[in-house]
Amino acid sequence: MTIHTPKLLHLEGLRGLAALAVAVYHFAIAFFPAMQTGNFDHYHTLAGTEIKISVSVFNVFFNGNFAVCLFFTLSGYVLSYAFFRGDSGSIVSGAVRRYVRLCLPALASVILSFLILSAGGYFNREAAEITGSAHWLGKAWTMNASLPDALAEGSFYAFFGGSSMQYNPLLWTMNVEFMGSLFTFALLALTGKLRNKGIIYLLLAILLYKTYFWGFMLGILLCYFFHSGEARKFSVFTSIACILSGLYLGGFSAAPVPHAWTWLQTEFPLIHPQHYYSLGGALLIAGLEGSARAQKILSASIFTFLGKISFSFYLLNEILLGSAGCFIFLWLIQTVQLDYQASALGAFLAGMLLLIPLSWFYYRWIDRGSIRLSRWFYETVFRERGEKNAAKNPA
Repeated sequence: MTIHTPKLLHLEGLRGLAALAVAVYHFAIAFFPAMQTGNFDHYHTLAGTEIKISVSVFNVFFNGNFAVCLFFTLSGYVLSYAFFRGDSGSIVSGAVRRYVRLCLPALASVILSFLILSAGGYFNREAAEITGSAHWLGKAWTMNASLPDALAEGSFYAFFGGSSMQYNPLLWTMNVEFMGSLFTFALLALTGKLRNKGIIYLLLAILLYKTYFWGFMLGILLCYFFHSGEARKFSVFTSIACILSGLYLGGFSAAPVPHAWTWLQTEFPLIHPQHYYSLGGALLIAGLEGSARAQKILSASIFTFLGKISFSFYLLNEILLGSAGCFIFLWLIQTVQLDYQASALGAFLAGMLLLIPLSWFYYRWIDRGSIRLSRWFYETVFRERGEKNAAKNPA
């Protein structure tokens, strides 16, 4: 789900950082589960440092739930960008290509997981007995390997629901991403020629605020605001305020201990953390759209590189954690006999050294292949004669 439009390179960089945050989050709750549970029986650092981080504003750097909600808001924004810039043809092309675009990388990740499980390559349960993450790490990959089940998960259930994601637990987001994308395209098609369509978008955002589609609606609203009609920009003060507010909400902790957001839970007890994450993501994007300096920073090559491989990075990180990451952790703590913190850190660093090149390979041969295949599928089967080639934005 990379972004090639030059004016959106900063959002590609943001997507890359979000994917990195998801990987860090999974590492954290696997080896330092107290960051998620708030349970001092599960801490592994001096004086429970991981719990202190999770209840402070620094939690935003470890909050994978915020990163996932940010993905959805980014999708709503990016998928509607070409439309609001005058390319109405992108709607039909994007809708037809979407399943093929998402399915090939997702299915390939499931097949990889099936092969690892068949070979006995997952060590998550053994690691969970030491880390205390039985509630999360220890629950994955407990089934017997079945190729038909794996193929069904990667090609159907991940997108249309009806079953839990056993081979790649992260694929639960594909249903939201796929349905949210189709919803975005349908909404744009239905409201394309209406005046004051922002009123409809605002009403739908209110109606959908209890769902993950809220993130898509916020993205559409933001794109409409910034790119429909006259270009709009925020002042430096407003941009900074939006960015800081977005990061603050993005760090929201649901841990059952006092934290930096306790006042929000007290004043607004019915609001789910997911709503804070989606709103935080929208504020962050709004602040970036109004800040040329922030855009320049996120458009740097290191961030756009992460953005290019972000989809692959996201799909592979939990699979690699449960296999190579846990194996390295067990080897370091049991065979090499390093202490717990050193073993966990070594597993994380080794995992990142494996994940980045593997994600690049996956991007080059699987992710980009899905873009080409989806474009071929649309142009060969559905494109009308004389119609322009499908837009090259693969987001």
